[in-house]
Amino acid sequence: MLYKKIKKLIVPYICYSFIVYIVFSIANLFSRMNGILDRAGYGKITFIEWIKGLLSGENLYCQHLWYIYSLFILSIISFALLKLVGNKYKYILFMITFICWYFFSNSEYYDVVWKTSMRGIWYAAGTLMNKEFLTYRKNRVYVMICLPCLVLLKWYTEISNVKYNIEQFLDLIIILGIVLAFLTLSFYIDLNGGKRITWLGKHTFPIYIFHQPFLVLDLV
Repeated sequence: MLYKKIKKLIVPYICYSFIVYIVFSIANLFSRMNGILDRAGYGKITFIEWIKGLLSGENLYCQHLWYIYSLFILSIISFALLKLVGNKYKYILFMITFICWYFFSNSEYYDVVWKTSMRGIWYAAGTLMNKEFLTYRKNRVYVMICLPCLVLLKWYTEISNVKYNIEQFLDLIIILGIVLAFLTLSFYIDLNGGKRITWLGKHTFPIYIFHQPFLVLDLV
């Protein structure tokens, strides 16, 4: 059971990460794209740096895949707690951990705890939406259209309040295009996932679109 969970979570994490690494590495070969990606925080990195980031969950090119990495870690912790303290006391231990986090958050590590908490909130919201709303494929298409529109609306309000030049505006559009490209890839895989592409993770679109702050956190 644990092996199947690990395989289900880690395989798409590694494969998606590698695809993103290849795309960004090629894009960074062009001076124009390199400047855009560098300003967006996706500058050129070496393969060794990518491997280190992949193992630590801090992959520069794949921050939007944190949910798979987090699920992998949480699955291991949950499995260990179940074996050590049993299902009944597992939730009590989680509550004690939460209380410890509260005091921990008032220390110099507040930022780390805050980011972790925000990730948990987004993951819970994504799980609910996936279960209640994304059962039907047509609803996923609506979400695919609405989320980028909301992001564009937010960016428009920012541009109205801040004097952006045309180059900065084009940078924003290009970055959004990259995001939509990967969402489209995920959507295609979910609709047409067969044996040839199951190494990317079967039925990953619902959790991908809702469980990654790369797009959604642009709204807040």
